[in-house]
Amino acid sequence: MQKHHSGYKAFLLMSILCLVGPLHAQYGWNFQYALNNVSTQWRHLASGDTLAIANFTFSTDNPTDPKTYYLKGFRLWPITNSSAGWFVDELRLYMDRDNRSFGADDSLISGGLAITIPDQSDSVNAISFNFSGDSLLLVDNRMLFVVGIVHDWADDDPENLEIDTTANGPYSKWFSIKVFKEDLTVTPTVSNDINHPAVIQFAYQAINLPVTIRNNPASSAEDDSTNLNMFYPTFRPINGTVASKIQRIDDLSFYTDIFLPATNDSIDLSIKSASFQFGFDNRILEFESAEYGDVWCNDAWFYVDTSVSQNELFDEDHPEYSIFEYNAEVNNSDSIKCIDSSSVIRLKFNVVGPGISPIFIRNIDIRDRWGVQYHTYRHLQNYAAVESGGNSDRFDAWAKYILGDYTFSGGEGISTAGICDGQVTWEDIALFSDYFWLNPASSRWYKRFDIGSSESISPFQLSLDDTTNFYDLIVLGTNYRRNYEGAFNQKPVTQNRESLEVHLTSDESPGNLLVRINMRQVNDMQAAHLRLNFDPLTLRFESIETGEWVKNISENQLLLMPEALTEKGIIDLNFVSLGKSLNGEGEFVEIRLTQLYPNSALPEITEVDIRDSNCRSLSTSVVPDVETIVVEHFFLLENYPNPFNGETQISYNIPKSKAGNYRLMIVDIRGNSVVTFEEGYHQEGLYHLQWDGRNFSGQAVASGVYFLYLKGSGIEKNRKIMLLR
Repeated sequence: MQKHHSGYKAFLLMSILCLVGPLHAQYGWNFQYALNNVSTQWRHLASGDTLAIANFTFSTDNPTDPKTYYLKGFRLWPITNSSAGWFVDELRLYMDRDNRSFGADDSLISGGLAITIPDQSDSVNAISFNFSGDSLLLVDNRMLFVVGIVHDWADDDPENLEIDTTANGPYSKWFSIKVFKEDLTVTPTVSNDINHPAVIQFAYQAINLPVTIRNNPASSAEDDSTNLNMFYPTFRPINGTVASKIQRIDDLSFYTDIFLPATNDSIDLSIKSASFQFGFDNRILEFESAEYGDVWCNDAWFYVDTSVSQNELFDEDHPEYSIFEYNAEVNNSDSIKCIDSSSVIRLKFNVVGPGISPIFIRNIDIRDRWGVQYHTYRHLQNYAAVESGGNSDRFDAWAKYILGDYTFSGGEGISTAGICDGQVTWEDIALFSDYFWLNPASSRWYKRFDIGSSESISPFQLSLDDTTNFYDLIVLGTNYRRNYEGAFNQKPVTQNRESLEVHLTSDESPGNLLVRINMRQVNDMQAAHLRLNFDPLTLRFESIETGEWVKNISENQLLLMPEALTEKGIIDLNFVSLGKSLNGEGEFVEIRLTQLYPNSALPEITEVDIRDSNCRSLSTSVVPDVETIVVEHFFLLENYPNPFNGETQISYNIPKSKAGNYRLMIVDIRGNSVVTFEEGYHQEGLYHLQWDGRNFSGQAVASGVYFLYLKGSGIEKNRKIMLLR
């Protein structure tokens, strides 16, 4: 009985199958918004963005179905809550190339322009794509993409200003699309089925990232305005350490960060990749290294791939610009970071010379977690005058290294902390004056004050001679004047000049001698170095001051003189006008001396170096207006400078009563002769000569102590000389 029942059921099932015929395959469409696979449903729009809005997959449960299917019609229902129109210029339909991810290699099928997109907050009007014949073959599980082409507002924003497309935050304006099963037409006809996901609203907002180059953190010499993008030299404090003493401007280095903006409270700004190029003037700066910015966090080395490479020059007119390219990309989607006022990269530069160098970025490409490029703009807030033409250029940032800049103006007193401000001020000059006329033999010597030499007195070129002297003062004074008269845009002016005349006159009263140095035929005199020698046994230096002619023309001037040299019979006068240059004629300086003996000889001008406002030497002649009084005393002055490492000057006087045969020589500490200068008959008068540290064979002698001997006519004098190599 049981077996009979089972056979009956089997027969019934077969009968039913025969009546209905074979089963048909089931077909359907899977509809998915582009954001369904992420935690948030917000994504920004970028200028010119190609935005994948949704994808559709045609599928069947019968992979062996012999039929071929074609898409005949596709209808979209665009919706937005904006009454001001769309920010999307076009909707397009693309066919996937089997990687199930929208990209540039996918095939464009069709498109609808923005003028056909209706302004509607509900599905009232549609955009239809129709295909004729067998033009669009549907393959099982082949994906179609609906793509929006976002308006490119870059051309509408030439000043790189942020475009605010919303007034009330990112969610106040949005757009999206709807699709129903009857909107997809396939031939031959299939039984359509389509899922209906909740509509995802694409935020109707243009996100703009202001990219900046600035200090992190800023030094105390900077505020929260434009100086954040200006980089100045920062020396070590003047504290007596070896590292502080040997530091020069071309020993300096600094860091700069390229920053992204602070996070908006209602927007989660993500970053997956960043690339850009940065450049600078290679005459002023040298790129040393790059470090991960803090946007990537401490373990960036593990999941961020980076590279820095140097590019070809991009501007034939500026071969001095070096261009580097930086690329960084997160290699793990779980490690994508959010932007929170963080630096993308930290760059380290070395200073190779004084001057003003731009630091700029270009070709910025920063992308979010979906690979969408942000609209970026740069903070171009710093101006600087170009030396060659005096025109103001604007760059992302500037590095400014001015010879003679040692302090930050605005504080109380003179700063020795080594913080600079990109200008030469009275504070710099006052600090420099405290270290004037020093060399490496002094315990107070700092290399940073040695910025000029007789070989180059250019305010734009570092030149060293291991002494803080008049040549450094010229550079300091020139940059002071340029700082306040045109921001370093002065050009040399060619003029035909008559020879400048230096006149020496004197007035005597019992026990006192007033020496005046007058200038005639002066044309654009900015600085002067004069050296006078006198007999310290017959005269004693008392004081020196600028004349009325100088004071009336230049309210700000500096007159420096190492007083210790006056004990050796040397007046080393160093002058610079910090305001107007001098023209015309008049009294330059007054020198007061005390006569220790009657009939004392006048000081003698032994060196003259006059410079114009562009540091060029002026043709000069010395005209004594009084007769030289014969010196009645024998003396051998200490050589100057002492110690020395290049040349030193030797001066001695033979009075009339002591004329005769003399021998002047240098010996070492063992008494061995090194070189003989003078040997023979000497008439009365002052004698000056120089020793360059070489022996009688012309070979340089070693550092050490030597002795200068002058013998003759029953007289013997000696002085100790120290040579430092």
